[in-house]
Amino acid sequence: MDLTKRINILFDEGLITERMKNWAHKIRVLGQYHKHRYVEANEDDTKDIREFCELFLKYLFTMPGLIQSREERLEARKVQS
Repeated sequence: MDLTKRINILFDEGLITERMKNWAHKIRVLGQYHKHRYVEANEDDTKDIREFCELFLKYLFTMPGLIQSREERLEARKVQS
C-alpha cells in the first residue's frame, strides 16, 4: 500500500485531522520531489520535513496518552469532591 493511501486511511479512521492529512500529503510530495529528482533537500525543506515528523509522532503517539492522563486526573478529583 502506498503512502497516499496510508495517510488517507489514518484520516478515514479518525486518527488524524483533515489539516494533518493535508500537511502530510504536502510533505509526502516534497519528499518525492527530492527522491525522484535526486536533488538534495535544502535546509528549509529538511526543517519542514523534520518538524512535520516530530509533530506527527507527538500527535499520534504522545498526545493521546497525555490527554488520557489529564482526563483521569480530573475524574479522580471529581470523585474526591
